Amino acid sequence: DRSKGCSSECTGEGGSPKVAKTFEPSLGVKKPTKALLLVILSPVGPYFSSGSFKPVTLWANPQYVRAWQGGTGDCKMGGNYGSSLFAQCHAMEKGCQQVLWLYGEDHQITEVGTMNLFLYWINEDGEEELATPPLDGIILPGVTRQSILDLAREWGEFKVSERY
Repeated sequence: DRSKGCSSECTGEGGSPKVAKTFEPSLGVKKPTKALLLVILSPVGPYFSSGSFKPVTLWANPQYVRAWQGGTGDCKMGGNYGSSLFAQCHAMEKGCQQVLWLYGEDHQITEVGTMNLFLYWINEDGEEELATPPLDGIILPGVTRQSILDLAREWGEFKVSERY
């Protein structure tokens, strides 16, 4: 937010501040008894090599699945990210920057890379609509996703849906 002191001098042209959060690690697989939350702020350049406001290319292949019912796709854990790298390498080999993740027999669009997905379009009823997949066990809930939904609903300028 450049109005709060983050100028192009600190982030580079088209850059932005990065807010990273993590918990102090512990050894073993067990329920933690305590946690230390670390928040790291640092400037970053454009996320994709194409620049900050240029469209990114997406690669979709139903052979690869990032999350499934009964899995841990709705949990923040390393296994959800590490396993996606194989498909990401295939996407890059095909000249694409990210994977458009599909799920189910009808290839429902779920996420892009490690990010929630929002589609703004004119729907089948001719309405302007902002749609994102529902939190049904394979989508990671988060404050950014919820904030976008809340703000869009508050604006009341178009239909806001959580659906496939």
